[in-house]
Amino acid sequence: MSFDTVTTLAERVNVENVLLGSFVKAGSTIRISVKLQEAKSGEILAAERVEASGEADLFPRVDDLTRRLKTRFETTKTAAVWADRDLKDVTTASPEAYRYYVEGINLHEEGKEKEAIPLLEKAVALDPDFAMALAKLSVVYGNVGLFKQADECGKRALAHVERLTARERYYVEGVHYSRKRETWSRSLQAYRKAVELFPDHASARNNIAVVAMDLERFDEAIEQYEELKRQGMTFPWTHSGLALAYHCRGDVDKGEQAIRQFGEENPRNAFAQDALGSHLALVGKLDEALAAHDRAEALAPGEPDLQMGRAELFVLRDEWDRAQAAARAAAESSSPFPRAVGSAILSELWLYKGRSRDALGIVEQRARALLGTGLLGSRAHNRWASILLLRGQPALALDIARKARLQGHGDDAEVRALFLEALAQARLGRHADAAKSAAALQGLLDLVPGIPSTRMAHHLAGELALVEGRASAAVEQLKQATALLSPRGGIDPPPPHIPIWFALASAHLAAGEDAAAAEWFGRVAGSNAERVRHPIPYVRSFYFLGKLHEKRGEMDKAREHYRRFVSFWRDGDLDRERVAEAERKLR
Repeated sequence: MSFDTVTTLAERVNVENVLLGSFVKAGSTIRISVKLQEAKSGEILAAERVEASGEADLFPRVDDLTRRLKTRFETTKTAAVWADRDLKDVTTASPEAYRYYVEGINLHEEGKEKEAIPLLEKAVALDPDFAMALAKLSVVYGNVGLFKQADECGKRALAHVERLTARERYYVEGVHYSRKRETWSRSLQAYRKAVELFPDHASARNNIAVVAMDLERFDEAIEQYEELKRQGMTFPWTHSGLALAYHCRGDVDKGEQAIRQFGEENPRNAFAQDALGSHLALVGKLDEALAAHDRAEALAPGEPDLQMGRAELFVLRDEWDRAQAAARAAAESSSPFPRAVGSAILSELWLYKGRSRDALGIVEQRARALLGTGLLGSRAHNRWASILLLRGQPALALDIARKARLQGHGDDAEVRALFLEALAQARLGRHADAAKSAAALQGLLDLVPGIPSTRMAHHLAGELALVEGRASAAVEQLKQATALLSPRGGIDPPPPHIPIWFALASAHLAAGEDAAAAEWFGRVAGSNAERVRHPIPYVRSFYFLGKLHEKRGEMDKAREHYRRFVSFWRDGDLDRERVAEAERKLR
């Protein structure tokens, strides 16, 4: 790269001197030349050259260069110890393994996770003790939904932290401890220490932002993402994360501006265009969103990972056949994550049509196939249990939720399973058991204090009070849950806005507070991105709005809502009595 570019990068990350290098290979001889320059003036402070007599001799010669150049700096004792460590001790003794590692990282940073996996796997196969390759493989496995493999690689990487530099050690610890709820705080501590010591540690900084997003600390996430952007980070999900953080915080224009800028700067990156399309769908700019998704498709024809966003967009556009085609393409992906999301959307498309048996067929098949796989299996069983609850089958839902809890031990899927267990027990009239499950859930929520945990506790308390016939108590609990919702929701993972709004509307209705019930059912019916993954409460809201307007004598509005309700579920198996009632009102 040109020295002007080097100067710009040096200014971004606030460094005074830069090290530039080149190599030439002639036969088996590899000659490495480096020069140390002052970033602002370009003055050469030092120049060194070594020759390696083959790849086996390459890393020792690089160690020689390190020791020579180290004498040019005043370093702390700790830094001096790190610099004295040989490359083989802190990375790998295999140049070939290191080459695969670097190539895998380059693909990972472009968002090409599937292509990165085999390269990182080759690096680990060549050197099973290559800690950073294991850590990065853990990250990439997690990004594509191979959570069991991600856990295994994270544990293997952690076993080698004693020999790593501080930069690598804190990163490896952060990756490992991020896998379980009870160790999230340790993960954040490790990542923050890495960034404190090494402000240019992009991976650690990005992961701080990811955890902050999970905890809904949007200001903290934005701070980290903006710094990564300033440093020139090109990882697509950093920029989509920044846009989503602004969106969820309520700064919709800033979020859109951030993702548009990234899309404009990367017109040939399919994942950048896909991220732009998904975000434009969030803000309701559906035609522009489709154009961005089409650009992504043109750049990477047939790429299943790009179909998730397209499927969600077509749901918002009420283009059900196109949504089904895109969801099926995602479901046929070789990557577990798009396959899981695609299957989930396919089941939800049946629910938009009121055909819950067809939806359950997909979900049950998926859950049984994933039984024993850990997090993915737990999530599939939770989805199965939630549909059963919405269909009014609490006994079967309870059995499935228990299976989800046993598979999801230690992560968010266990939390969701306990929530569903408590609700199913309450609907079966087993209120003492429901209280025990709620207490167990609270114990898990206390491990990760913050807005999401507090909100879930209020949400469950409100749902249980509603089942028990304590409408006023349900309203108070659900109001508190609603107050803790972010100003805007995303699409995936499914935000909690619709279930909480629907529950609050139902509680107001049970309390005889029709005006308030209509307000919150209206919020559900008028939602945008938040409703994509919650078809049943979304469609049911039209029925209840019809009833409430009819009660007021507003028959035109009532018929409008009844018509919308029937248009979804006329040919389905859900709420047949309500559908028949609505059809009578439309005659």
